[in-house]
Amino acid sequence: SDNGVETRRVLSNNITKEPINQVVLIGIKAIEGEEDKKTLLIPSNENMILSSDRKLVNSAKELPRTSSIDDNNLFVLGSIGLLLSLGLSVRKRKN
Repeated sequence: SDNGVETRRVLSNNITKEPINQVVLIGIKAIEGEEDKKTLLIPSNENMILSSDRKLVNSAKELPRTSSIDDNNLFVLGSIGLLLSLGLSVRKRKN
């Protein structure tokens, strides 16, 4: 493109690949004999969580619960640390 204007150029009139009339799958080829294997599903408790009202809830149907309690605790601890450091720096300036 020159100055934002698209220009088209014909590189060659030769067709290098003939068109095909079928869908070609891209990926790994299936290994023979692998289709005979069956998947064994083992039930587990990994998808089960305990909710606040003490009944089991399937976590696959519900988003994970994020609590703001931990965030509030971190904020309070950070604020206390900031105030203590400011207090120490003011005390050093007075000395």
